[in-house]
Amino acid sequence: MLPIEKSLADIIFDLLKSDPKSISGITRELKEQGYDFHKLVVTGYLKALTDQGFLRERDLPPSKIYYKSTPHKKDIYESIGEKVSELDLSKRNQILIAIYILGKLFHRPIFKQELIRCGFTEELDAPMSDPEKAAEARKLLAKAGIRISKNEPAFETNLNYDYEFQQIILNILIEQFGIKKIISELTQSRLATE
Repeated sequence: MLPIEKSLADIIFDLLKSDPKSISGITRELKEQGYDFHKLVVTGYLKALTDQGFLRERDLPPSKIYYKSTPHKKDIYESIGEKVSELDLSKRNQILIAIYILGKLFHRPIFKQELIRCGFTEELDAPMSDPEKAAEARKLLAKAGIRISKNEPAFETNLNYDYEFQQIILNILIEQFGIKKIISELTQSRLATE
């Protein structure tokens, strides 16, 4: 039986922290720690973790060895784009919500390349930013080492997407910090119905 606070995945990740190991090695170490799983069960679990991108495998005949993967961490643009794309809205409304969220976070107009980083590569049907505000935003980004060409459009929206902003940022925080298990069900259902 596994302790409640640790999943089998967590235990395997701990075993693979320092060195890659074979299926036999992992099964043996699990047994030493009091987890008596058949080798086929461990093999299936390792395959699932590999398919999900948490582990990598390498053939080292006559066996395979497993080691921890360094999964790609999504940046803020990818995270917002993913969550906004999940909304059951038209692409135009999704883009407007992305502009609103990024604009609220960064307190400036949002450039086309930022929306592309969110995954919105289609023609943008969104309100253009005031040229002076866009120029100020370009200077700010240039100081941060991010170059934006003078012809790249910047966008803003005066529509209010506060509810979507709160829900998406909250969902990103919950996902990023893995805190879903410690959030009260009552709180979650209230958020979903407000």
